[in-house]
Amino acid sequence: MGIAFPPQKGKTYNRIISKLPKNFTSRLQEKPTIEQTVSEILDYEYHKKPLVSAIISDKTDTKMQKKRIEFIKFLKTKNDFPLKVYGRGGDFVLNKFDVLKNSTHHIAIENSSHLGNWTEKIADSLLTLNLSFYQGAPDILSYFSEDSVKLIDLEDFENSNEVIAAEFHDSKPNYQALRFDRNELIEKFSFESTVSRFISHIDGPK
Repeated sequence: MGIAFPPQKGKTYNRIISKLPKNFTSRLQEKPTIEQTVSEILDYEYHKKPLVSAIISDKTDTKMQKKRIEFIKFLKTKNDFPLKVYGRGGDFVLNKFDVLKNSTHHIAIENSSHLGNWTEKIADSLLTLNLSFYQGAPDILSYFSEDSVKLIDLEDFENSNEVIAAEFHDSKPNYQALRFDRNELIEKFSFESTVSRFISHIDGPK
């Protein structure tokens, strides 16, 4: 699972860092996809208008990366709902928060599909209260609810388009469910909580 958002520095952060391998800590120097802190994200007053967003790279190393690009192109031809694309074939974006704070729905597709392997692609979407259309970890609904994450299938572009269009036009996002899953994400899967559990497991009971 990727680092969903930047860790909050402090005593806990320093204790964790002191126990991590040096080659891992270099990852923390990378520029985060969302630059806001958790507190800033939680305190932000959202004024969303109905919109489906997608942020995709130009990578084509895996089958799903190729399919992701093809799928977004397909959605543009269908034009069944308002779609704003950033990255390849769309507008440049430096901070993903600038996109996700405005959209109500977001298309989140991983680079590959493996059990338990979900990344910031879905985490960033949930952090910013977007109902997510997702393909990636097959067991994602064991982490988050069906009210927050809707599954799509890149082997069936037509049906996936219908899923997105129906959800977008027939109902509004369930913000109560989205806020619950956002809290779960922060409390269970943030950098600190994940690594703290890992360290506790290594250290054993005191």
